[in-house]
Amino acid sequence: MGKGRNIASDSSTEKIINNRKRVRNHGEVFTPSHIVKRMLSLKSIKEACESLTATFLEPGAGEGAFLVEVLKRKLRMVERCFGDSLERYENYSLLALSTLYGIELLEDNTKVCVMKLSRAFYDAYLSKTFPNHGQMKSSTRSIDLHRKKSALSRVLYDQ
Repeated sequence: MGKGRNIASDSSTEKIINNRKRVRNHGEVFTPSHIVKRMLSLKSIKEACESLTATFLEPGAGEGAFLVEVLKRKLRMVERCFGDSLERYENYSLLALSTLYGIELLEDNTKVCVMKLSRAFYDAYLSKTFPNHGQMKSSTRSIDLHRKKSALSRVLYDQ
């Protein structure tokens, strides 16, 4: 990736373009997170984000700003509604993940998008399965985390 151009947004800086050539050749412009959050907070879209079965297709997925935010919102809903047992949480969180689709022309953006979605899912799962993960012995945690991460990788990449 080339040098990114940054803009100020909510006391942080976010990349909105990688370089002019990518904008000219592909129309690549990234949506700042505060805009993504505002757009997804519109009433009808917010309701869809809280629906387990509502499907989202992002035709210009980029690095996944919209898809990641929708996933986080769906996973919070899964935690609220189905967090009473780990098995229910796992099943419904995978269902939530399966409702998200993205199309992206640029391979590097696709890889970043998949990594961000994987990370959002993994972080939510980790906080559910190990609420006191800082207190566990590191050797036990690393074995369990490796097993769960391998299972997640199979779900995400073997479709």
